[in-house]
Amino acid sequence: MVGIYPDMGSIEGGEFVHFVGEGFTNHTDPEYYKCRFTPATLQLPPKETFVEFLNTTTIRCPAPGGWPEGDEMTVSITQNGIDYDENHFIYSYYSVHRAFPRSGPSDGKAGAIVVSGQGFRPNAGPLCRLNGTESKPVSVTHDTIRCAVPPAEGGKDYYGNVDFAITPNGNSWYPFDGGYQYYEQPLVEDIDPKMGPSDGYGIVNFYGDNFRADYPLAELGCKIGGAKGKAIYISER
Repeated sequence: MVGIYPDMGSIEGGEFVHFVGEGFTNHTDPEYYKCRFTPATLQLPPKETFVEFLNTTTIRCPAPGGWPEGDEMTVSITQNGIDYDENHFIYSYYSVHRAFPRSGPSDGKAGAIVVSGQGFRPNAGPLCRLNGTESKPVSVTHDTIRCAVPPAEGGKDYYGNVDFAITPNGNSWYPFDGGYQYYEQPLVEDIDPKMGPSDGYGIVNFYGDNFRADYPLAELGCKIGGAKGKAIYISER
């Protein structure tokens, strides 16, 4: 055996891990032809799945699911139920928690969509897909994937939902229900009052045009300096 692909999948499991090499056979008792996933840091016992013979250079097995969080696994094969290979191939699990924000102005001048989770790797080939167009992430860390938001194809006045999905491993897509909501950029003309007590007690009113909160992915907020707070919709102005 010389390698595996893909080397990363969701904690939900089910993705086939392919082993490539030579000399594979289908003359092994299926009861003993096993694939074992051993966690590196999770204090849990290994999990085994069956091996499927494809040809003399490729076999595969489904990655088991049910892990509480992302982790690296040592993946090994046995043909007799006792002796496992010592190649120490590494397969890592990722988990997707949420994406924020899920809406933005149609002119494309919003910040990136931040997808949070665990086990992301820049070298695993992650991609973002918005409105059917795939693109590389702005940045990738162990727990975040940042996706750029281009202008809406319908123009700066477009209002509506488009599909949004990511693939942490360049293979399996994770779609977000409701996709991403484009809206016309609101206009902020004034705020009142412009000062208040340092303990944060009080209300700031924003005045302008095109304010709205009539869609499921709306999450109104405001920010004073670096402090963020929730906002409440009153009217379009």
